[in-house]
Amino acid sequence: MPSSSLILSVGAIFSALSPTVFATKYSQSETFTASNWLDAFKFETYDLNNGFVNYVNENAAKKSGLYKIDGGDVTFGVDAEEKLKVTDKGRKSVRLEGKKNYNKGLFVLDVKEMPGVCGMWPAFWSLGQEPWPVKGEVC
Repeated sequence: MPSSSLILSVGAIFSALSPTVFATKYSQSETFTASNWLDAFKFETYDLNNGFVNYVNENAAKKSGLYKIDGGDVTFGVDAEEKLKVTDKGRKSVRLEGKKNYNKGLFVLDVKEMPGVCGMWPAFWSLGQEPWPVKGEVC
């Protein structure tokens, strides 16, 4: 049985939330699937963090098997096979950015599988319009 302090804490959190949070209604306005994925996202090759990574363009990603559409699934990832030297630019990987800006919304991702290979940092980030890190990020 939950402790009374836990119940009071949860109650305090809910009472602190604005009534508009509970009254907000959402409707689905866009859906991105394998058939229209590239209408919404673009491949980027720059690295803001100067990491040990080599972001590749769409053609290189397809050629290396780092990006593919298989049935209804969109698959992308990182090269976990190539042996690298310290002097190399970094591991080949895919960086996708949305083509559209949003001021607000509820975003739902349906992820079938998250990769567990070395060198992969899967993330969905929401950034402000100004150059990073001016408006911060949500990930």
